[in-house]
Amino acid sequence: MDHGGGVYGLRVRGLDDVDGLLRPAREGWPVLTVRPTAGRRRLTEDRVEEDRAAYRLERADGDVHLDRATLTATFVMTATHPAEAFLHPFLSLATAVVSRWLDRDALHAGAFVAADGAWGVLGAREAGKSTALAALHARGLPVLADDVVVVDAGEVMPGPACLDLRRPAAERLGLGTSIGVVGARERWRVRLPADATPAPLAGWVLPEWGDAHRVEVVRPAERLGLLMANLALSRVPRRPERVMDLASVPVLRWVRPRDWAEADRGLDALLSAVGSHGGRPTPPTRAGAG
Repeated sequence: MDHGGGVYGLRVRGLDDVDGLLRPAREGWPVLTVRPTAGRRRLTEDRVEEDRAAYRLERADGDVHLDRATLTATFVMTATHPAEAFLHPFLSLATAVVSRWLDRDALHAGAFVAADGAWGVLGAREAGKSTALAALHARGLPVLADDVVVVDAGEVMPGPACLDLRRPAAERLGLGTSIGVVGARERWRVRLPADATPAPLAGWVLPEWGDAHRVEVVRPAERLGLLMANLALSRVPRRPERVMDLASVPVLRWVRPRDWAEADRGLDALLSAVGSHGGRPTPPTRAGAG
């Protein structure tokens, strides 16, 4: 099915019943065709070529095959999944590959919008990214992405209009509906407003657990390595100079206790710091593109 909306700066074709999870698409966005198929996984290792790629989806017991010429993502899955599962979380890795082909940058991160633009939320699994984003959503801040941040010409492209929580966070926040086990764990899906549009990159947040509340600015010398470690593809970036652009905006290390009773206080500290360290949006240029 062809849709008028999209995700990650791409129009999406081939999935039914996902209109509510798509964001407004700009004219000229490339069309990504998604083809879910049933079958046995056959890949024994990932394969990456200039015009094709194939990856094992370890947590989903399936494979995804990507073709650059047709901009097609074919999923071979051993189990049946609802169409929305392909938008999130299965499309995340495919999005990173396609973004590389389209000369965009993709990072493992979520993102929310503050007054000055989009702030990416970095961090490893269990760092509390999705929980923090859900809490920001509950406070009325737009959430652009849960799992992958795609930056194109200095703007963060909105991902699917949803984010996924684990049961304890969903129950504590009173948000989300169980969609069952997807990608090896049960997910509580929080639906987000679908009207979010691209926003200029303003900064990055690195959430960490600690004994006390503090928000500190990461020194410029540390930023580049931090962003390199969070690239969505574990490869040398196609344009290393653009990682330096991504590192030119503020990066805030956000430390808070792993204690629900302190959650609101920690969020207050983050939002205060974001307001005080308003980012300088990355200029919408493509230095060295071609």
